[in-house]
Amino acid sequence: MTALSIQLNITSALFLFAGCAPFMYGSNARVKPVAIEAVSSHEEALLQIQSSPTRFFVEVEGNAAAWERARFFLSQYAGPGRVEIQSSADREQFSKVSSSGYRYQISRTFEVGGAQYQVLCTPKQAGADTNAALLNAKNLARFVREGELEVGLIK
Repeated sequence: MTALSIQLNITSALFLFAGCAPFMYGSNARVKPVAIEAVSSHEEALLQIQSSPTRFFVEVEGNAAAWERARFFLSQYAGPGRVEIQSSADREQFSKVSSSGYRYQISRTFEVGGAQYQVLCTPKQAGADTNAALLNAKNLARFVREGELEVGLIK
C-alpha cells in the first residue's frame, strides 16, 4: 500500500463518516464548536505550582543538585541574613527568615535510594497571609525538585 492510497483511504473514511452524520444524528445535525480556553504562561505556571507537593522524594542522582537549588534560593531570593543550618547523621535542614517576613525551612532526610524533602514557608507575624506562604512553599518545592522557579510569584 502506498502513501497515496493510505491518504485516500483516510480521506474516504472521513468523507464516509461525515456523510453518515445526518443518518446517525438526524438531518439537522450540527457540529458543536470545540471549547477553547486560552491560558497565559503565567496562569499555567501558577496552576502547576498550586498542584506541586511540598513533600517529595529525590533520587540519589538528583539529590546534590536539588540541595544546591535550595541553598541558592535562600541566598538569592530570601533577602539578606544568615541561613541557619542544622544537620545530623540522616537529616539536614536549611532555614531563613526572608526580608518579606516569611520563614523558609527546607529539610531532607536520607533514605535508601535518595532523600525525602519537605519545604515549609510560614509567616513570621501572626495574621499574615498564609495563602501566600503556602504558594511560596510550593514554588520553592517545585524549584528544588525540578529547577523551575516563578520569581514573579514570590511574596
